[in-house]
Amino acid sequence: MRRDRLFSYACDAMAKIATARRLILSSDPFGLRRGEGWNREGIWPANWISHPEVKEGPIAVEYALKVEFADKANLNLHVTGDDRYELYLDGELVGRGPERGDEDNWAFETYEATFDAGVHTISALVWSAGETKAYAQHSICHGFLLATEHPSFIDAINTGKADWKAMVLPEFTFKAPQSAWGTGDRIRFVASMRDQAKWFSAKRLHPGVMNIAESELDRIHLLRPATLPAMYEADWTKTTVRHAQEIADGPTHLIPVRQADSSETWTEKFTQLLAGSSIQIPPRTRVRAILDLNDYVCARHWIGWNGSGTVRLNWQEALFIKDKDMSKGNRDELEGKHFSTIWSWEDGIGDEVIAEHVGQFRSLWWHAGRYVEVVIETEAESLTITGLGFIETHYPYEFSSSFKSSDPDLADIHRIGIRTLEMCSHETYMDCPYYEQLQYVGDTRLQVLTTYTLGQDHRLPQQALRAFNESRRNRGITHSRYPSRVRQVIPPFSLWWICMLHDAMLYGQNFDEVKRHLPGARIVLDYFRQFVNEDGLLTPPPGWNYIDWVPSWRNGMPPTSADRPTAPINLQYYLALNAMSELEAQADEPLLQSRLESQYSSLKPAIRKHFWSPELGLLCDDLEHKHFSEHSQALGLLTDVLTRAETREALKKPGLEKTTIYFTHYLFEAFWILGEGNAILDRLDLWRGLVKNGLKTTIEMPEPTRSDCHAWGAHPIYHTYASLLGIRPTEANFGKVIINPADSSLKEISGTLVTPRGNITASISNNVLDVSLPDDLPAIIMFGNKVINANGGTHRLER
Repeated sequence: MRRDRLFSYACDAMAKIATARRLILSSDPFGLRRGEGWNREGIWPANWISHPEVKEGPIAVEYALKVEFADKANLNLHVTGDDRYELYLDGELVGRGPERGDEDNWAFETYEATFDAGVHTISALVWSAGETKAYAQHSICHGFLLATEHPSFIDAINTGKADWKAMVLPEFTFKAPQSAWGTGDRIRFVASMRDQAKWFSAKRLHPGVMNIAESELDRIHLLRPATLPAMYEADWTKTTVRHAQEIADGPTHLIPVRQADSSETWTEKFTQLLAGSSIQIPPRTRVRAILDLNDYVCARHWIGWNGSGTVRLNWQEALFIKDKDMSKGNRDELEGKHFSTIWSWEDGIGDEVIAEHVGQFRSLWWHAGRYVEVVIETEAESLTITGLGFIETHYPYEFSSSFKSSDPDLADIHRIGIRTLEMCSHETYMDCPYYEQLQYVGDTRLQVLTTYTLGQDHRLPQQALRAFNESRRNRGITHSRYPSRVRQVIPPFSLWWICMLHDAMLYGQNFDEVKRHLPGARIVLDYFRQFVNEDGLLTPPPGWNYIDWVPSWRNGMPPTSADRPTAPINLQYYLALNAMSELEAQADEPLLQSRLESQYSSLKPAIRKHFWSPELGLLCDDLEHKHFSEHSQALGLLTDVLTRAETREALKKPGLEKTTIYFTHYLFEAFWILGEGNAILDRLDLWRGLVKNGLKTTIEMPEPTRSDCHAWGAHPIYHTYASLLGIRPTEANFGKVIINPADSSLKEISGTLVTPRGNITASISNNVLDVSLPDDLPAIIMFGNKVINANGGTHRLER
């Protein structure tokens, strides 16, 4: 079955088909401000178009244009839509978009298309989900825009000039996302509604305008070139049928999955369906199958049919032990569990198809999870399912660093960490693919460090830095997550954005990519400065001052009144000031650097004075010295508020609140400074437990967790290179490195870290450290009590 063709548009049969490939353009593509056909103010020779009867979503519209070419032509097609589009040439899918942004940074993709002489059809499916759209999806109004800058084809092809047709696709209706509140584009597809569809001439809207335009603009899309490659897509072929049975009417989430109820006949039929055969559902039958993808997967599902009936495809990360109970147990096990949704406790999240005649459906946006519940119901007629499958998608990473050790558990932790990073990386980073699909600063910093560690494709990290800078509003502080049409402020996350810029300076390939964000970073720190009190401490700024999902902390915040300073946020403020000082030094701004040095130099003694308890030997979370956590001790060491000896003793004290998965990254940073590799290995027991519990990715918080796939849990990959092997940059663009492995009981450990300067290889075996550096890369190598200064080449140190 062809599941990559346009749903409806009947293209002329042709001997030759147009082809296209995606391009990544510069910030000034093909001289848009200068080239022929393009206005200096960034005005395109094309207008957005819409259906004449459409005002706003939710709606799905097909746009189509037939165009005749006298000779073979090669054209660049610049394309975008609101909310989203799929582009087809002669009925073949060639691309999706637009890359997510906001109203002032609306992306367009560019396709290099080849048309043979003859008549061709350019078409697009464009949908706007209205109030049901994802939180990360911005929108101005439904519309479609396509343009070429080739002067011979502007009038023949560009929207707003050529005779484009539009047809509402009434078979698409948009469902609420239920407990997956941040997601969108969940569909109820009624095939028989297609008979009501009619073609109209498209309505002309506002012109395409680049985001260089600055004056006399209404609220319109301001365009920029897409910066990311097309997402990875491939058929997912590892699905198995774990359960299948005929069921009675009623909610399926109330029916526990029991092996004794499973039908061998139906299990075999669904197995054959996944292998490419058709299966027939008799009249007046309701059958349910539980499919196991055997990994965590983000994918579009597709289904084909012949006949009448209802098909529901719902997704879940894991099944629940009891209905209305968040406990999931071992994720491999299904016996007695319920396929349900948390909070709402309904049948599941996915798409519904009301099949009629012969047809097919493919989900508009991808779904996420490990398990898929397929429920098929017929009435007076039978229904033949002619195909069912899944198309996996995520950011097209190419990982090139490598790591191995004598502990096989570390390989498993790497495996689930890499899968977590993949599943939480798409057109943006995402905190979790199932529930929110939002790019949060706190999560993203750890994802970016992991990305830097595994390869040299820095386009997704650069997208994140840019997005958070663009999220700033008139107060100056960044949003906690962006893009997001729903505003949220987590002040500590704005401080982590400053630290992300510092990470980019050290790990990046070009400091100019960081330097462009420094004006925004200065404004962020100016915003925080107004909340410094007479004691020199930062009082909590307005917003959600989240630190970590510690079970005893309300909403992830250390216990104290809302207007009282806490140690964790003051220590984060110190880290941000220090990071910004080094950024200003790299930018050759000595006056700004000096100002920042003065600020963090006065902050450090204030923190020590008000939060350090010499009697307890602890850095307290609160001014009253009643609450204590690993968070404060770890950050105290990272800021030099605590000495190594003080931190080492403090972390041994009983009663400290423990870091959870997210903030354990900063605890591991402290362990590296202390040289305590075994402490890192011990705390990795949590990740070892995930593997043993059947998880394919890392969880959000201590069990019972909401999310089974959460981005921040991949950070142990970073620490195998940066802490256990101890490879870290100390100057911009990997200009200088330190190699200082944390002492551990691992018998063997080795890795190759790919950097902008070349590959760095380090291995430890039998108390011997071997290091290979790229030519002319200065390094400090530390092992045991030995220290050498190196400049490229190979080196050996014995403990």
